[in-house]
Amino acid sequence: MDFVVTDIQTVRAKKKNKPFAKHIVRITHSKYVNRLEGERPEIVLENNSAGIGSFKVRLGIFRFICSNGMILGDAFFCKSVVHRGKNFYERVFDAVAEASEHFERVERTIERLKSVELTKDQIMVLRRRIMTQLEVALEKGKEDVEVRLNPNDMARPKRYEDMKNDAWTVINKFQEKVLRGGVRYVKETFEGEKIKERKFNTTRAVKAIDKQIKLNQMVMNLGMEFLQAA
Repeated sequence: MDFVVTDIQTVRAKKKNKPFAKHIVRITHSKYVNRLEGERPEIVLENNSAGIGSFKVRLGIFRFICSNGMILGDAFFCKSVVHRGKNFYERVFDAVAEASEHFERVERTIERLKSVELTKDQIMVLRRRIMTQLEVALEKGKEDVEVRLNPNDMARPKRYEDMKNDAWTVINKFQEKVLRGGVRYVKETFEGEKIKERKFNTTRAVKAIDKQIKLNQMVMNLGMEFLQAA
């Protein structure tokens, strides 16, 4: 197989698994290496060196203009390879080969997303859905805590190219906001019906691999709903 590594990300392991670390490796076919603009399809490999859980193979997209690394939802493609049993590496290679067969489908999906022009109302609905998911994550399951993100920060593009309203651009703009942080929010803690404490803060870049994947796929899945409805 003729693949090239495009990115490696490692997260420090917890004390009980100190010699090990979870990591993500992004690879693409060599024919895409010289592509320096637009997007390229990638394969996202997720593994835990301790052998806990399974080795996951997913599809991703790299957008050059903002260095965004999207991860497509598991419904699009996801293969889990358990560490136990024989021929582990052979099974991983087979999963990677199968994923690469979907590269053209990934590129067609990008073009379809670019062709769907979202209305202002649709963009507001998508933004609200994404904000709700992110607010829930920031509340960390605490029933006495309520988080409200600043909608203007979520809507504000970081670059001129992101001012377009096609579904692909909008999804990428929101994904970048969710994963790289910089969105102001209010966090209120309640005691009964009264506000006990109110804090103002700004979201930070997401470092944890599991959370990156979950939030990344959440944005992509919500955005894909508009493509299916179009």
